[in-house]
Amino acid sequence: AAGNGTGWTVTAGSAFGTAPRGISRVFRQTQIALEARAVLDASDFTSQSIEADLRPIAFGAAGSGIGLATRYQGPDNFFEAVLRNTGRVELRRVAGGTSRVLASAVFPVVSARSYRVRLESVGTLHRVLVDGRLIVDADSSGPSHGRAALVTDRALAEFDNVVVSPTLFTTLYANDFETSPGPWTRPRAHPTPRQRGPDPD
Repeated sequence: AAGNGTGWTVTAGSAFGTAPRGISRVFRQTQIALEARAVLDASDFTSQSIEADLRPIAFGAAGSGIGLATRYQGPDNFFEAVLRNTGRVELRRVAGGTSRVLASAVFPVVSARSYRVRLESVGTLHRVLVDGRLIVDADSSGPSHGRAALVTDRALAEFDNVVVSPTLFTTLYANDFETSPGPWTRPRAHPTPRQRGPDPD
C-alpha cells in the first residue's frame, strides 16, 4: 500500500511498478508484448507457497495469462500456475527452457475481475487454488528450492496482497450450514450481578 516494489527483481523488458487503486496501491505490469516476471528476492525456500490477488486488465494475444511461480531458479527452471484467457488454469513445469503442462482445468477468466490465486510446492506435490478452492494438483520432480514470483504472459495485470510462506493451505473446518448447524455451542450468558444496596446502619 505504501511501498515502491522494493525487494522484487523484475525481468528485462518488463514494466512492473506500484500504482494507485482506490485508497490503496497495487503492483502493476503493463508490458503486453512478452513474458514478464517479478521475483521476490528474500524467498528462497524448499517448501513454498505464494498467494496473491490477481487482476487481469488486458490480454495481448490468444493464450495470454497471468499467474504465480514457485521455486524459481531462473527463466529456464521453475513451476508456475497461470490463468489463461482461453478459459483454463494451467499448472506448468519449466525445465531447461521447455514448458510442460502438468495439469489443467476449465476455468473462465474475465478481465477486470480479481482472483485470489495460490500456488503451493511442498516436496513433489504442487497445488493450485483459486478463491480458496483446489483447481488442479500434480506430483512432479524438479527444482527442490527457489524463489517465489509474479508472472504475466503478454498481459497487463495487477497484483495485490501477496503472501509467501513455507506451508500448505489446510482447511481445519468447513460448514455451509445447508444440512446441519454443525458442532457449534452457544456459551451460557452470565447473569448480571445484582447491585448491592447500602449497608444497614
